[in-house]
Amino acid sequence: MHHNPSLDRRSDEAAIAGRMVVGFGELEFLVVNLAAIALKGHSDGNIFKALYQLRATKPRMDVAFTLMEPFCAEHGLVDTLSVTRNAIGYCTQVRNQYAHCNWADDANGGLFFTDTEDSARRSDFSHDWKHVDIGILSAQEIFFGYARHWLMHLENKIKIISGDRSAVPVFPAPPIQPQPTRHNLASQRIPLWLSADEKARHLERALEAERPPSQPARPLSILKLTHEEWLAKLRKEGWTIPAPPNQASE
Repeated sequence: MHHNPSLDRRSDEAAIAGRMVVGFGELEFLVVNLAAIALKGHSDGNIFKALYQLRATKPRMDVAFTLMEPFCAEHGLVDTLSVTRNAIGYCTQVRNQYAHCNWADDANGGLFFTDTEDSARRSDFSHDWKHVDIGILSAQEIFFGYARHWLMHLENKIKIISGDRSAVPVFPAPPIQPQPTRHNLASQRIPLWLSADEKARHLERALEAERPPSQPARPLSILKLTHEEWLAKLRKEGWTIPAPPNQASE
């Protein structure tokens, strides 16, 4: 008896997602270590202890990167820090996406997941199913390695600047990579086990989420006319515009 039949049937997908969820702790540790080096020039147990007392991952990462900001600003590493932080932010989202979800699958549709905390916000506890496949999961795992490379590159830079004689420039900056999609378009992947009404709600919700944000309404253009031109325009449109007293007819 297996505890999760869907992941048992989709073992290849499960293996990749599992590596990202379980292995994320390595990226987290490297971020905390970077904060310690930026502050002290070396790993420091007190900084590790302080950051790991924060129970949630995102606050821990946010504080760690904030602690690095003064050092990076002083030594011209702001862009490097920004790229690294964005990459880790994406990995955090993907890790949380799989760590806090429920899984389901069908023979033809593939593997789906849903955030049950999100479901609890709906009055009917309906699920918002998202679909992933080997291609998406593999691209996400490669991006985890890319994020680690940026962490190692930044650590190498900080160590050299801090005068660590053991540091050598062995981690050049990797080429910038776009963030992979987190899942397939929900409008194109509808779970087959849903009822007709549930499929309709799934599609409606998916199309709403995928719709591009509406463009802000442009303000009405105002003609740039002189005072005399405005008066002439208004008179032409039938307005009765009295002449100023000093211009009144005799």
